[in-house]
Amino acid sequence: MCKLVHNNEELIEKHLSTILKSLKSSDISIKRRALDLLYLMCTQTTAKRIVDELLGYAEEKVDLVIKEELVLKIAILAEKFADDLIWYIDSVIKLISSSGDFVTDDIWFRIIQMIVGFGKEPNSQLQKYAALKLFNSINIPHVHENLIKIAAFVISEYAPLLVESGKEPQKLFDVINRHFSLSSEKG
Repeated sequence: MCKLVHNNEELIEKHLSTILKSLKSSDISIKRRALDLLYLMCTQTTAKRIVDELLGYAEEKVDLVIKEELVLKIAILAEKFADDLIWYIDSVIKLISSSGDFVTDDIWFRIIQMIVGFGKEPNSQLQKYAALKLFNSINIPHVHENLIKIAAFVISEYAPLLVESGKEPQKLFDVINRHFSLSSEKG
């Protein structure tokens, strides 16, 4: 089916909602097939919709049997079709917030690489956006440890950009420190 519709956006759009509904089936094999189909038929045009739908699905009570696969596929699609790195950052932060236990080290290392810029000329606007987004994401009582790890690195690395935008250095420290005692030593 994927080979038939892969280069035909009209067919993808026609069947996309049916496949998305299949994710809510009570039959795990249908859910798996739907997830595989969505992953394989995703294109640049449909990527944002599919990733957003999968993120919404990940926030619901999902069978643990497919949760890890779901999280990995969301992360891969978000990166593969990220023509806008802000969308990628928003998507991965939302993914970690909703499914942090299933986010592997590779996924959270990758978002840090994207923010840092792989040794290229730094994108200070993206870094500032990411630092502000992460600051706001951990400025709540209960946050997943993987999000704390990312936020601690990014906020400390780009604190001057946050201070320039009006954040108090003490507040930056306090927000990270509040979660410090709840994190494992290996993080």
